[in-house]
Amino acid sequence: MNSSLIIHAICGLLLLVIPAGVLYLWDKKLLRNFGVAIARMIGQLLVVCLMVWALLRFDSMALNLGWLVLIACYTAVVVLIRLKLDVKRFLLPVVAGQLVGTLLPGFYLRLTVLPLDQSLYATWFVPVMALLAGHTTASQIRGLGTYFSALKVDEQEYEYRRGNGKNHLQALIPFVKRSVQSILSPASANLSVMGLFTMPLLLCGMLLAGMETLSAFVVMLSLTSACVAASVLSLIVSLWLSDGKLFDQFGKLTLMVAMLLVSVSCEAQTKQTLMYELPAPLKDRPEQILQRKGYTTSYNRDTKNPNWVAWHLTREHTRGQNQRKQMMFTEDLDVKPRATNNDYYNSRFDRGHMCPAGDNKWDKEAMAQSFLFTNICPQNHGLNKYEWNDLEIKCRDWAREYGAIDIVCGPIYDSQNLRTIGKNKVWVPVAFFKVVLCRKGGTKAIGFIYRNEGKRQTLQQAVRTVDEVEALTGIDFFPALDDATENRIEASAQLDDW
Repeated sequence: MNSSLIIHAICGLLLLVIPAGVLYLWDKKLLRNFGVAIARMIGQLLVVCLMVWALLRFDSMALNLGWLVLIACYTAVVVLIRLKLDVKRFLLPVVAGQLVGTLLPGFYLRLTVLPLDQSLYATWFVPVMALLAGHTTASQIRGLGTYFSALKVDEQEYEYRRGNGKNHLQALIPFVKRSVQSILSPASANLSVMGLFTMPLLLCGMLLAGMETLSAFVVMLSLTSACVAASVLSLIVSLWLSDGKLFDQFGKLTLMVAMLLVSVSCEAQTKQTLMYELPAPLKDRPEQILQRKGYTTSYNRDTKNPNWVAWHLTREHTRGQNQRKQMMFTEDLDVKPRATNNDYYNSRFDRGHMCPAGDNKWDKEAMAQSFLFTNICPQNHGLNKYEWNDLEIKCRDWAREYGAIDIVCGPIYDSQNLRTIGKNKVWVPVAFFKVVLCRKGGTKAIGFIYRNEGKRQTLQQAVRTVDEVEALTGIDFFPALDDATENRIEASAQLDDW
């Protein structure tokens, strides 16, 4: 390396003085993390550059395939660590999924699309396979996470289908469907973004390398299609090969794996908390379970609202530095059809949080996810600003007093007087419910129902027993409690006890 290259590298790194200076002035705590991230980035770039240099230098097909196997192993470990699953148990299925997802579309492109005879070698093999590997990694994280979480949350649905004559594979169809939908919905939404921003950068590289414009267009179009196909292929293969790791020879979800699946769920919650806060699976309406960092939501594609939102609120989660300022209400790309900001425009309804932003100040990601529309319902402005907000504050007070509470809330509708807003016809609730469980000391629970209107409603007037809320909503709350305790605490509600 000559001295001019070193000088050029230093000049390039000097641009980082701008963000570093901003952090120094506004948030010194992040400055160290920023420096570590930059050092890690430099190291990774150096390793990648040396690896690509070696591949191009020796230009051997065997070496290229070895590199791809290494990449598949590395990305598989990344997927499993991200999902907190046993690496030893699931490594081979995920590695196989990564390899199939990259090799089959990649070789198909070589045989049908790629214009150069050398496309199997490093000059084409490395960038094409790296592009496909990146997409398969993202799809594996999203798809496998959805599949494992759905199995844990809706294990009763699997057993119900098995008990009604479905074989093992037929009983798994709803879970596989959710998993595939979780990767195809964002992929569909991101195709236009790829066409506007990501792909033009690669297209410019091809044009600068001397490729004709139309040829470059065909290659880019084929690469985009291959990325989507690779995502589905890798997920299906991984699910198929993981089946024997998840179920015994009788098609029963194994205890060890069931315990592993808990760690896929919301990072802010423990196994015990997750079991207590979630209602029983719904059979009478559409339900898509979505795990977020600070809550779990049951999404209804008909209403475009959550059926319910549940979370475990601890004393520590009632405080934090992350504020709702500059947060944007965002479409949830994991669901379709879905509500948008435009649906609420000029509707005279607030975008009402179910799991409040104030319960998610403990984490930046949790705060941002609380603004997804799968956590939002059309809510009267007066209710949102006063009574509903007062109840949210009261719940945080209880969490600080008792150490932790479990909360479930959601909308109530009147089928005889149904109203919708926006182009997507988002249902407007006539009321909202909230049930709260405290398991410290003597276990107790209380429910609340507020009409979705601006008239004054006192906290005492809103009090209901959990049984009353269950009868009105058709939702079975706190099924993880033993029957005796559940029957006792859900039959009465005394605000003075809290």
